[in-house]
Amino acid sequence: MHRKLIANVVERYLRCDAQIDLGSRLHQNIQSRLRTVKKRGTTIWLTLVIIAEIHCFTPFFLPGRHFPDDKYILYGLEPMIESPNYEIATVILTITISSATYYVANCTAFMVMLLGYTEAQILSLSEELLNVWNDAERETEHIGIESRSSAINNFISERLTFIIKLHNENITLLKQIEGVLRVSMALEFLFLMAGLIAAMLGGIKHTYLEIPFAFAQIFMNCYLGQKIINASETFERAVYDCKWELFDKTNMRTVSIVLQNSQKTLNLSAGGVAILSFQCLMSVIKSSYSFYTTLQSTLKY
Repeated sequence: MHRKLIANVVERYLRCDAQIDLGSRLHQNIQSRLRTVKKRGTTIWLTLVIIAEIHCFTPFFLPGRHFPDDKYILYGLEPMIESPNYEIATVILTITISSATYYVANCTAFMVMLLGYTEAQILSLSEELLNVWNDAERETEHIGIESRSSAINNFISERLTFIIKLHNENITLLKQIEGVLRVSMALEFLFLMAGLIAAMLGGIKHTYLEIPFAFAQIFMNCYLGQKIINASETFERAVYDCKWELFDKTNMRTVSIVLQNSQKTLNLSAGGVAILSFQCLMSVIKSSYSFYTTLQSTLKY
């Protein structure tokens, strides 16, 4: 449904990345942080896929004829434990569960990479800000004393302009991602909470795989949101610590504007319903358990 919009977002990410000089410190820092992002995406992808495959293939190692969920009935294939209904149902359930999981895992890993790139670039821009004065002195050390001050501030002005441009583009990209996936992220979060509660009501003995599957996705969403918040706060601190007191008045005004903008902490929300963070994760766990205990006591009566 949002294929063209998502493709447009990816294209903008590529254009943003193309502005960075290969081999520069900024490029090296981004690449270094992206290796961590890649590990993060690989971990969540493997976690979701492995849980689903265990769910699919565990029945083959149990005595008798079983399905991933013995209580789930495919209408038209009753009785399901007799041939050829058993074989047909097994193939249908295995293919369905695997396909659905691959789709979820791929989408989750895709979001991890996009948001991880934003995090990596903001953190790398923070480091550029912290080094902007030292870089200016290093680049102008061969210039005479009379004109060196002007050269330093010209260099700083160019670097600040470049950093501000990339920072604004990352803010725009983050808002665009949230805008495109606003409804789907909200629905996903609500369905995952409902699934987590339903899995607990079903009994851990029967849903020991469904619970970590749902929790892993909730955790990753909140984790990504928290990393964006942390990166934004790091950038804010870097703006203040960039030795702005040594700049000329023009660059001081520029830093002042950047500082005001950076104090509006970036965040990722679930469709505007809740800001994704570790605090949100704790709230989800608490509310899910409260719903679970309430429903459990109600169902007993």
